[in-house]
Amino acid sequence: MAPGVIVALVALCISIIVNLISIGVFIGQMKGFKEMTTFRFNRLEGKQDKYNHLQERVAVLERDNKTAFHLIEQQNEIIRQMGGVHG
Repeated sequence: MAPGVIVALVALCISIIVNLISIGVFIGQMKGFKEMTTFRFNRLEGKQDKYNHLQERVAVLERDNKTAFHLIEQQNEIIRQMGGVHG
């Protein structure tokens, strides 16, 4: 076999090996990106759940606050009717 052919075959083999390594690195990076995206998405879902729970708690507090003010007004009306408070 001619030396030029041998050099060409060796270069071809090296090129194939380098390309396979490059593909492997690319696939590894894509898996890492997928894992990072999944991690961040799950973390964001957790924060959203906390926020939703907070909104539920605020709604309960607002309802209870409204009820408390209504009860205070009722008690003030009773006191006014008894003549204890003017105004």
